[in-house]
Amino acid sequence: MKLLYTLSAAALFCTTAMAQIPANKYSPAMNRNAGFEEAPLKPHHVVNEKVNVLWTNDFSNPADWTFSNTSQPNADWFITTNLNSAPVAAFRPAGFATAANGYAIIDSDALGGAATQDAYLIYNAPITACSASAVVNLRFSQMHRRYLETTSVEVSNDGTNWTTFEVNANMATNTNTSNPASVIVNITSVAANQANVYIRFHYVGAWDWFWAIDDIQIVEPDNYDLAGRGIYAGVEGNFGARLPYFMTPLAQIAPIKVAGIVENIGAMNQSDVVVNGVVPSSFAGSSAPSALASFGLDTFDLTTDWTPTASLGIKTMSFAVTSSNPDASPADNTMADLSVEITDHVYARDTKVRVSGYSDQGDAYELGTVFDMTTADTVYALDIDIHPNTDAGTEFYAKVYHIDAAGDFIYMGESDLVLTTSGNIGTVVSVSLQNPIPLTAGQSYLIVAAFDGAGGAGDFIVGTAGVSEAQTSFFYRASNTTWYYVTATPMVRFNFNPDVNSGAGLEEATLAFGLNLSPNPANEQVNINFNMPASAQADVKILDLAGKVVFAKLQSFNAGQQTLQVNTTDFQAGVYMVSLSANGTTSLCKLVVR
Repeated sequence: MKLLYTLSAAALFCTTAMAQIPANKYSPAMNRNAGFEEAPLKPHHVVNEKVNVLWTNDFSNPADWTFSNTSQPNADWFITTNLNSAPVAAFRPAGFATAANGYAIIDSDALGGAATQDAYLIYNAPITACSASAVVNLRFSQMHRRYLETTSVEVSNDGTNWTTFEVNANMATNTNTSNPASVIVNITSVAANQANVYIRFHYVGAWDWFWAIDDIQIVEPDNYDLAGRGIYAGVEGNFGARLPYFMTPLAQIAPIKVAGIVENIGAMNQSDVVVNGVVPSSFAGSSAPSALASFGLDTFDLTTDWTPTASLGIKTMSFAVTSSNPDASPADNTMADLSVEITDHVYARDTKVRVSGYSDQGDAYELGTVFDMTTADTVYALDIDIHPNTDAGTEFYAKVYHIDAAGDFIYMGESDLVLTTSGNIGTVVSVSLQNPIPLTAGQSYLIVAAFDGAGGAGDFIVGTAGVSEAQTSFFYRASNTTWYYVTATPMVRFNFNPDVNSGAGLEEATLAFGLNLSPNPANEQVNINFNMPASAQADVKILDLAGKVVFAKLQSFNAGQQTLQVNTTDFQAGVYMVSLSANGTTSLCKLVVR
């Protein structure tokens, strides 16, 4: 996002050297403008627990709180009634129930790359309401955009010795909570039966995002209260991981292993927790009854795999968690639905709606994800999402690797170069491979979007959507020839349609007239060289990357080799497209003016 990383040591994936990179270097523009995804697991949504509230604070009186930072006004933590204080559009206006009375926020993003934060928000007085309570939870509402910061609640019973409870550690880099999300922290070990309880909130960061909190409570929980926290689903094939496919061709349908993630936020252990999954008229499955300790979180697999019906369209499974004990808040016993689209030709692991993106700030890289093949097929193209903040005039291409038994990536083929323009930026583009590639059933493949960083035209950014399990989506940094894994799912998809047509690649588009430019880059003049197969009228244009025509000439040419000289001294430095059209055929060539 904002920081250059000191990369971790390589982690082994079979025999190929891999390492995790929390998020690749982003262009600042993309961080400001891209959509953002929700935290993947355990978002701590709470719905109307029937609890005994022991203490509460809604920041309506700022004098209740002390900030550890005093270097300048509002340098770190501050309390505000401004509903638009968050640096991310998804959190404006703030959704806290009592936001108008005030809420606390620390904005690492606004402080910039030169600042660091190690800041406390401290409640001034001891809380005396816990002395007769054997089980105690701290609850609060939050808004949080995750990067590399640490967000914690710290609790003490003497004001000197503190116990730290980290929150949000499970969130993937560059993801959001909801607006707002509720958090439950079990502070029984420090606060139960204590005459005095002290609380503070601790943020450690350096040009990260932000954390805002409101509506804090200390409560005694109900005895029996289960909450659905998410699902864990995918196909377990040759690669070994549980790979989720949100678009699956008819030929690749395979049994999906499905699990629900459940948290016991009640005071009592439960012995017979069951997750149920239902697809109307086609599937019903359940997990085996299992124990879940108080304040425990666990994953429960359905005993039967789900195989979507072999018909085109979206198939959706809904989930709920039950037990034999009456639940205090049944409204939070459901999880998000699982939806899989059955397609003719497209095979995708991303969740289909772009939320962010990856790049390497103009340096060469490859980015993609792993697929298992259920049935032998032939790939003709890859579908690649071009993030809206990609610079027009950059060139990219698609590549296919086979993953062998040793775990190495074995090159199989690629596409021609494709040029980004105002017409394809922000869209999913089908990129035809130079040759169709046959794929084998029971084998694993890595497909990537590749950017060579050449031409100085800027940055190419691949869209992302959804969360990838570690070691199932990969990033290749050309500058140090190292593969890394990433946890945001690249929007790079198989396309098995033999009739797919991505339009001419950049190289192919120059062939019809043998179009070439010299010198290129140009300074004062460029020679547009081309061959006319027959006498005809030709339309020659030079366009900037916004599509504005900066030069145009309609002229008749004889058959044979031709040269048209164009003065470029009045052109702005940058990248342009030269277009030559004659007899219903158009050729394109990139021009760089220095």
